Amino acid sequence: MAILCTLIAVFGYYKWKNRKERAFNKALKSYIEEINHNNNSIEVIERLRGAIKRLKKSNNYEKIKIKLSLCQLETLINEIEQYTLCLAEKNHKKVIQSRIEDKDSIIRLENYLIAQEQILKEA
Repeated sequence: MAILCTLIAVFGYYKWKNRKERAFNKALKSYIEEINHNNNSIEVIERLRGAIKRLKKSNNYEKIKIKLSLCQLETLINEIEQYTLCLAEKNHKKVIQSRIEDKDSIIRLENYLIAQEQILKEA
């Protein structure tokens, strides 16, 4: 019985410990689905930005793993960049690239989300 309780406690701890990563993965998946259906909204962007902010507040931010390889993440961010530029063009807005570019992929993602949010709010 003690072993079962220990296993349950360990499993619960790991689920609790990884909650921010799971929230980010869920928000990112939702964001991607909305983009694929041309249905993006400020709420979806804010949900993903909130998940990113919570991840960045983690003590082990540098060690957090998400369910994407670096190559997949770069590809995703490049697609998000293209989506942002198209969104800006359709809404007759300009995106200032120098305000977005950064070596850190997560920061670039967050900067594109900020640009998208501003475009949608002004539209």
